Amino acid sequence: MAENPAKHFRLDHIKGALTPGKDADIVVLEPRETVYDAASSGNNVVGWSPYSGIRLPWTVSAAWLRGEKITEGSKVLAEPGTGRFVRPLARQVLA
Repeated sequence: MAENPAKHFRLDHIKGALTPGKDADIVVLEPRETVYDAASSGNNVVGWSPYSGIRLPWTVSAAWLRGEKITEGSKVLAEPGTGRFVRPLARQVLA
């Protein structure tokens, strides 16, 4: 589920697969339906989303960033600033 989006956004040099040399970011989902509500999450700066109200068949159980657990359910465990910007590769121009 991550390889094609990583290629699309030109991040596949560091993202998109669990292979040596790439970030080991993992999300574990559990089959429990939920309705997304951006305002109630506490993790949304603006408090709204065009996706509010959408029914999702899965719920995030936990997530790991570079091998370190950063969420448990809806609780964020990571300290602010834990993430880092990944620069996309330059677009190749074909002649």
